Amino acid sequence: MQINNNGFHGKLCMSESMLEFIRLKNDKELKVGDLISFNLSIYFDRYAETDCHVPLLKHTIYDLYEIRFRPIQRYYNDQHKNCYHYLIEIFPNLLLFHFNWLKQYEQYLQVGKWYEGFGNLSNCGDPSEENSFVKAADINKIKHTCRLEQILVNQIYQKCFEEWNRQISESPDYQGVLNRLGYPDKINEFRQNIDKQQRGTKEIESTAINENYQDLVLCFNL
Repeated sequence: MQINNNGFHGKLCMSESMLEFIRLKNDKELKVGDLISFNLSIYFDRYAETDCHVPLLKHTIYDLYEIRFRPIQRYYNDQHKNCYHYLIEIFPNLLLFHFNWLKQYEQYLQVGKWYEGFGNLSNCGDPSEENSFVKAADINKIKHTCRLEQILVNQIYQKCFEEWNRQISESPDYQGVLNRLGYPDKINEFRQNIDKQQRGTKEIESTAINENYQDLVLCFNL
């Protein structure tokens, strides 16, 4: 991550499985070097209010980040009373959308306050197409077109899927695996546990390379 007077310049990594990324040409697969458009969003795994007002987006592993942010706009959730979606600012040039489906405003994020914690980045499509309270002009602020720099295999999810495949359960418990490794509540323990995986990062050149990979992570430089 680099910070200058213009804001954030660094790596953005997102799960390939989160909605469709828009290719600027008609290839079915995504390849390293392709120009790809996406709308940046964030899901929070843990957060707390903070007195520190210094923006932070620090890559942990795959699509997981340590973050410091503030909500700058809220949008009425047309499906639940007193519930709002948010426009999140990490840096002035790095805005993200955050979906909130159930949490009441009084008990959740407050516009203008600063928070820090952990979360994961994703592509969210265009929320203004489904919710008239979300301004299309604001969604333009989260749109990016970047060159695909890396395609990583999420080896934590891969191991989770393989374990699930040997057992009888409804779906892979990826969040449970992360919790057992220490994420997000025991972050130092988590970093120690993933150290070997970071040294043994597996990359591929195209999503067309199919070796039963269950979750790929797309990395862009902004």
